[in-house]
Amino acid sequence: MRPLKSRHRPAENGWHESSTTVTEYALSLDLGESSVTRDETETYIIEGGQAGRDRLNLLHQVFRVGTQHLLDEIEIAPGMKCLDVGCGGGDVAKLLATKVGSDGQVVGTDADISMIELASAEAQRQGLKNIQYLQGDAYSTFCEHSFDLVYSRLLLTHLSAPEKALAAMCGSVKRGGWVVIEDMDATRIFSDPEIPAISRYLELYIGLSTSNGGDPAIGPKLPGLLRRAGVMDVEVRLVQQAGYSGPVKQNVVITAERTAQRLVQNGYIGADEMTNLLRDNHRAAVDPDILISAPLIVQAWGRIDTD
Repeated sequence: MRPLKSRHRPAENGWHESSTTVTEYALSLDLGESSVTRDETETYIIEGGQAGRDRLNLLHQVFRVGTQHLLDEIEIAPGMKCLDVGCGGGDVAKLLATKVGSDGQVVGTDADISMIELASAEAQRQGLKNIQYLQGDAYSTFCEHSFDLVYSRLLLTHLSAPEKALAAMCGSVKRGGWVVIEDMDATRIFSDPEIPAISRYLELYIGLSTSNGGDPAIGPKLPGLLRRAGVMDVEVRLVQQAGYSGPVKQNVVITAERTAQRLVQNGYIGADEMTNLLRDNHRAAVDPDILISAPLIVQAWGRIDTD
């Protein structure tokens, strides 16, 4: 397939294509009716843009091994077409692209156009010609029954209607195709010894997320959500990282930094207390005698009915 160069422009059907090298096949896809909804963007409580991309890069360092093991167990063959919904900076889309090869195709969608532009630029610099990134809505079916696999990580926790988003994802999958979801239970984050500043931040994060319509403890609900959406033979695995150093400890600090302004503006905490909280979290993150965990990750996956 001959690669073509696309330019960022609003698509007539409501999806937005961003600068990346895509294939002739991808440009010919029927993208369906969709748009980015106000609800989806406003329930996301963590800062986006380049600062958000830096956080997602750190997050991928924490979760990459677990995600890679999950993808290795699924029958992802060269030539398959995969969709990554809520792709963020595109890290998992790139993992999928290496599995499907030059004859395959990966599409990553995200509501944040700045993420799409950053992910597209990275893919272009890395010479990945089988990835296309589009700004799009998690609540609308993308290319109905067109993909062999639909994947999402840490998206449903931010949405006010995760069932609707999951139904849309299932609608994008061919019969017999895979639906693969990873999401978190933030209430299971721990430190040892227990650090009051971390416990306090988790309390604030959970309150902010819940009040904005999200579910910070959605992870354990994934298997049931998948089954109710019609996914068959659902399998489940729990993964949780913890450490005395490295990205897993930095994750709590950088997430707190990226939500600090929202917490202060919404009256959850005063500016001075927030400053002290960030300072104490940073001290815990660099202390080699303090153990800090990432959220508990629930991986759930299965197939769309083949009948």
